Amino acid sequence: MIPIRYLNGSLVTNSVLVLNDLSGLDGTPLDPKFAIDGSWIDLPISIPDYVNRKIDRVFFPPVTYIREGNILVLHVMQVAAQMLLVAIENFKDPSTNTTEKQLVNSLTSYQTTAIRQLFGRGGYIAKHLMCCRMRHSGRAVALARAGGSPFICELPPLIMSKLHLSKGSLVIIGRDPTIWDGGIEVLRCKQSDADVIRLHPLAFKQLGLDSDGDTVWVLAIPRGECEEETKHHIGSFMRNNATWPVPWKVDGERVEWDNVETTLRERAAPTGFSVSPRDIIESSPYIEEMERITSKELKEECVNTAQGLSLEKWKETILEVNNAMLQMKVGLGPVGAAAIALRAICNNNPRLKKSAGLIAERIEQLLLDAKQAKDKDHTYSYVDALDILHIRSSQILTVEEATAKLVDMLKLNPSVIRPIIAMLYERQEQGRGRGLAAVARAEYPLFAATTQYAENPAAAAALAINLFHNKKLDPDGLGKIIVETLKSLKEEVVSAS
Repeated sequence: MIPIRYLNGSLVTNSVLVLNDLSGLDGTPLDPKFAIDGSWIDLPISIPDYVNRKIDRVFFPPVTYIREGNILVLHVMQVAAQMLLVAIENFKDPSTNTTEKQLVNSLTSYQTTAIRQLFGRGGYIAKHLMCCRMRHSGRAVALARAGGSPFICELPPLIMSKLHLSKGSLVIIGRDPTIWDGGIEVLRCKQSDADVIRLHPLAFKQLGLDSDGDTVWVLAIPRGECEEETKHHIGSFMRNNATWPVPWKVDGERVEWDNVETTLRERAAPTGFSVSPRDIIESSPYIEEMERITSKELKEECVNTAQGLSLEKWKETILEVNNAMLQMKVGLGPVGAAAIALRAICNNNPRLKKSAGLIAERIEQLLLDAKQAKDKDHTYSYVDALDILHIRSSQILTVEEATAKLVDMLKLNPSVIRPIIAMLYERQEQGRGRGLAAVARAEYPLFAATTQYAENPAAAAALAINLFHNKKLDPDGLGKIIVETLKSLKEEVVSAS
C-alpha cells in the first residue's frame, strides 16, 4: 500500500476544511484512492500500544469526506490521521523538540478514535451487532385500549403500510431494554385509529408501560417458514404468566382466558367513583377507598399536596424524584449486562434459562421501583441483588444464605433461584470465576468485552482482535454472529491495533 503523508500547509484540527485547489491531496488522508482500500501509517520508532505491544505502523481505514463546493467535511478518522502524521513529522524534526511521550500520546489519540468507530455509541459494532435499528420494524408511543383480544395489537396506519402488514399479520412487539422473556411478545395486528400502538391491558402491564409516553417497537414477521413457526408462539409468555394490573387484580387470581374479554369489560366499566379536593382535605371515606384501589403512598401524596406544600418541600420532592430517576438510568447498564450474562451462561440449560429470565425481570423491577419509592430504608436496591449474583458480599458465604436473601429480595420461589446460585458457586469452586461477571468473561470473553469493558473500548478492541486472529471463538456458539461481523470489519478492527 502507498504510505500516507500529512497535508502540507494545512493543519487539519477540525472536521471542516476550505480548499479551492484539491490537487494537493494526493497521498494525504484526504486522497480519494485511500477510500477504497485504506493504507498504513508508518511510525518512526516502535511504540507500545494499549496492551503494551510494540507496533511500528497503524492502519488507516477506507473513509472519505463529503464535498460541498470548496468545503470539505472530513471523516473523523481523516482528522485523527492528519494529527498523527503531523506529530510524526515533528518528531522527526529535532528543532521541534517533540518527545517520544508526545508521539505516544498522539498515537493513543488516533487509536482511541479508531476504537470508538468500532465500539462507540455510533460505531460499527453498536450499529450492526448490538443495538442496530432493525429492518422491517417501527416504533411508536404505546397506549392501553379498553377491550378486545389480548393477542391483537393496533398499529398506526403508517407502520402498517411501510411494513406491508394487513389485518391479522404476525408481529413481534417489544420494549427496550428487553432483558427478560416478557420484554417481547408475538401478537397479531390490525390498524389503529391514531398514530399510537394500542395494546390490551395484560400486554401493557407485561411490558412495564405506564402511559407517560413510553414507546414500544414492532417487528414484522417474514412470510413463509418463519411465519409458520411463529404461529405456535402467539402470546406464549402472556398465556403462562399474565396477571391483571391494579386496580383490577385480585390476589392469587390467575387469568381465565376463556372469559378474559368479559372480565376486562366488567372490571374496566366506569363505576362513578371519584375523589374531589374536598374529599382529600376533609379525609372523607372516599379516601380510604382510593387507598384500597391504588396505594397508601399515593393517598398520602394526594393528601399532603392538597393541604399545601411549601416551596422548599416542592424543591425537596423534585430533587428526590430527579435523583431516583438518575439512579434508575445509571443502573440500566449494570442490570442489562447482568441479565444478558445470566441468559448467556444459562442458554443451554432449559431449567436455568427460565430461572435466568425470571431473576432478570425481578432485578429490572427493583431498578424501575427506584423512581417510585423515595424512602429506601425498607426496600432492597438492585445493587443488593447484583452483589449476590457477583458474589461480592462478605456476609453471604453459602448457597443457602445467598438463595434465602434473593428470595426475600425478588419474591421468587427458592426452586427458581437456587439452581442459578448453586451454578455460580460451583463455577467459583472450579476456579472458573467468582460471580456472574467473572463467569461470563471466562465463558464468553468477547461478549464480556462489549459489556464489562464498555468504559474501556481500547481494551475491548484489543481483546476482540486477539480472539479473532487466534480463532478462540466457537463459530457454532454465541460467537458466530460476532465472527461474521468481525470478518466484514477486518480492516477496521486492525486499525485499532
